[in-house]
Amino acid sequence: MDTIYYKGYDIKYCLWLNTISFRKNSCEFEETNGNCLDINESGKYGTWKVNTDNIPYTLEIRSENKIFDGKHTIKFKRDDVNKLLKMEIESDSLYIVCRKGLFNYKENEKLINELVEEDSVTSN
Repeated sequence: MDTIYYKGYDIKYCLWLNTISFRKNSCEFEETNGNCLDINESGKYGTWKVNTDNIPYTLEIRSENKIFDGKHTIKFKRDDVNKLLKMEIESDSLYIVCRKGLFNYKENEKLINELVEEDSVTSN
């Protein structure tokens, strides 16, 4: 995660690590490290699903960790300079900009084009 705001506060340095992982049936994110006022969330695991029926897509995360729990919109962005696929995750209380790690940009250009094209429909 390059950027993470929770309830308007930059909490990037409140987390042990700046990663979020999505697996087939689960997701994993970091707990807070105790360095932030009034933001003390535990629970590293959750479940997730994406709804692609509407644009923008929605990501629903279920977890005991209130930072990540809830429904969020997701948008994909292309970073041609750094050869990255970026994703914005946003809800009333959460805003994240993250990048896909260990992702071959050149070999996945078709997928990137599809994801960014879907997102551009909402920008018009």
